[in-house]
Amino acid sequence: LPSQLSHEGVLGDAVVVPNGDMDHLTILMQSHVFDFTARLLNTFERDVYYSAEAFGAYIATPFDSCKTSEEVKLMKKKKSSRLAKCRGDRCLQAGQLNEAMQFFNSAISDSKLQSDWEWVAGAYEGQCAALLAFHQKTPAQCSKEIRAMAEEALTYYEKRGAWPLQLELLLKMANYEAILGSKVACSEKLLAAYTLADKYMEPQEKLPVTGAIALTFKKIGFKRKYSFYLWIASVLYRKTNNFAAADYLLKEAAKSHFLGPILERSATDSRVAVRN
Repeated sequence: LPSQLSHEGVLGDAVVVPNGDMDHLTILMQSHVFDFTARLLNTFERDVYYSAEAFGAYIATPFDSCKTSEEVKLMKKKKSSRLAKCRGDRCLQAGQLNEAMQFFNSAISDSKLQSDWEWVAGAYEGQCAALLAFHQKTPAQCSKEIRAMAEEALTYYEKRGAWPLQLELLLKMANYEAILGSKVACSEKLLAAYTLADKYMEPQEKLPVTGAIALTFKKIGFKRKYSFYLWIASVLYRKTNNFAAADYLLKEAAKSHFLGPILERSATDSRVAVRN
């Protein structure tokens, strides 16, 4: 059907597949897949290597103010360095890791000249992702470089005051350390993440972060900290008047550490008393 046709106001391409044997349908589907792949490749090449205009007059984030002409002029000056970061992201998504690293390197050097700190941090984080993709089967092989780049990213996020991005990266690095079996380093990142969340977030916002921290502590076998953060999540649920969830988490915390051993001993003592 032509793309101009619409259903309930939604435009899009539709393809009618005729009846036929499996060989015919296979050839037809392959041709559509090849066509779709070619479109993706053309879009990728346009965005990465040719058209800077595809990204607009400037590239802004929620951390930027673009209310005055001077602020807009400043954003336009930062476009080339930010464009390098965006192109690095496109290459990373497409699996072009060497090209991604080159764009990220360019973004880091140019963004530093513009004092564009969250984009410096974002490019460092992009480099972390590219390195991990290079060594996805042996993540420990690049651990020194990953940690160094992540620390740079965290420093620049903090310098910019971009605490949501800083918090997200702390949780990512905690999971990375957990995968490597570096329990102490993982714990440090989780504690730093909660400190940041506790400083800036409301109780409702802190709930998913606290839950993620608790589950990561469970993953590395830190039962006491797992129980503690379940208890914190329970307190947060009470503040939001969700008492059923709060009670459930308290029971889980008790089962995991605080009261579990006591309940087990009590049950054992009772069985011994009955036998006697």
